[in-house]
Amino acid sequence: MRLTYLRFSLFILLSACPVLAQECPAASEKQALLRYLQHHKSNSTEADPVCVNRAFANLSQDKAFTENLIQLLDFERSTKNDDLTARSGQYPAISALAHPEFVPLLVKAITESDSELGRTNAAEALDLVYRSCIQTAVALLEREASKPNTTSSQQDRLRAAKNMSVSAWGLVLARLCQRLNSANDAVAETSCDFGVRSCEPLSCVRHAPFFDRQQVRGRAG
Repeated sequence: MRLTYLRFSLFILLSACPVLAQECPAASEKQALLRYLQHHKSNSTEADPVCVNRAFANLSQDKAFTENLIQLLDFERSTKNDDLTARSGQYPAISALAHPEFVPLLVKAITESDSELGRTNAAEALDLVYRSCIQTAVALLEREASKPNTTSSQQDRLRAAKNMSVSAWGLVLARLCQRLNSANDAVAETSCDFGVRSCEPLSCVRHAPFFDRQQVRGRAG
């Protein structure tokens, strides 16, 4: 009887192994990659971060999966082994959707999503699209908020995203300019101020060796 029980327990354990140690699908297996992400969404930080990167990178290249990526805006990837932690690394849908053709879907997510985290990450992706001229994103969000058929709750969501963009960009710009000023760049402050007003390419950003607004925000915090 005891032997039978042990055999049964071993059978159950072995049957569970494929679920516990799910292999990462190949880059070409896009449906399988999507299933991998969906399967791990409830415990996303336990998923293999390399596989998560592969999934988002490959799905973002196929427009057929754009709506699925929108639903994964709040998917959190493990960053415990990362050297640098950017928000777009922690939530990979941000960079996967940071493309001009996805702007309408990002605005829709900000307007309609019930997930506050999803709305925040949609706004982050929108900021990346317009990072050379954040005023464009601000104007777009305000224009959507001002439409007659936009409800008051939707207006609040859109304007919250707008305010986040303004404050985050101001912090990034200040930090970048501070770095240049500390390096005795005589034109840094003037160039940065001019860039904000005119949406010309910013001297600060051009001089930065690597520009990721989330990394700068992390250092500032």
